[in-house]
Order: sequence, then C-alpha cells, then structure tokens
Amino acid sequence: MSQLRVCFAGTPEFAAAHLRALIAAQQGSGTQAPFEVVAVYTQPDRPAGRGKKLSPSPVKQVALEAELPVLQPVSLRSEEAQSELASLECDVRLLAADLLAGLGTAVSGALYIFVAIAYFRLPSHASLALLFYFLAGFLCMPL
Repeated sequence: MSQLRVCFAGTPEFAAAHLRALIAAQQGSGTQAPFEVVAVYTQPDRPAGRGKKLSPSPVKQVALEAELPVLQPVSLRSEEAQSELASLECDVRLLAADLLAGLGTAVSGALYIFVAIAYFRLPSHASLALLFYFLAGFLCMPL
C-alpha cells in the first residue's frame, strides 16, 4: 500500500499543536507510516514586536523544525497557487483554524471559509477542516 500524501494548512498555535501531533504520528509509528506530510501551508511571515521584524507563524516554525516544505502564498485563490497545490497531488488535505482569531468577528470566520473553499476545491480522497470556536469548542467538518 502506498502512503497517503497529506497537505496541512494552518497558522496559529492551535494549528501548530495539530501539526506536531501529525508529525509525531508519522515519525513514531516504528514502521513506515501510512501517510506522508508533503507540504505545509501557512500565512506569510508578519511584522511583530516593537522592531516590527518579520516573524514566522507557529505552524511554520513547527514545519521547519521537522524539515517539511513550507508554502506561504499571499492568496490561495490565484491560478498559480491553485496549480502549485494541484501539483502536490495531495490525497488528504487538512485545515486547522481558529475561526475567531484576529478580528474576533464573523468577518474573520468568513475569511477562513474563503480559504477553505480555495484549499478544498481540488479533488482528493479526503478533506477535513478542524476548526476552533472560542465559545463552542471544537468543530470537525469533513469537506
């Protein structure tokens, strides 16, 4: 049986925790894992702190530590980004997002929905969005 090709998308610490678990499952199986994380998508580095130095997302930091390829497109809606995602031939795509991060309003949630639509538009064996609502807890949504 060949390994499933997994693409992971996320940015905040919430998503980084899930990426760590995925990496641990891949590396800790003792035998060849049934899947391989082939790419990690996260937002571009952002200015942070008093000096406004570019700072990587928690997901990017975890991916780089595990020597996974990191992709940081400005938008997933461009043809170039969609072609790049299609070329990875992902069997499974995972999205981990905190829907109330950033703006803390429905606008923030709507932005994540647009990202999810672009990310999950391509064919695959399975797509799963792991979303976190501050008030409601976890929501796991197959797409």
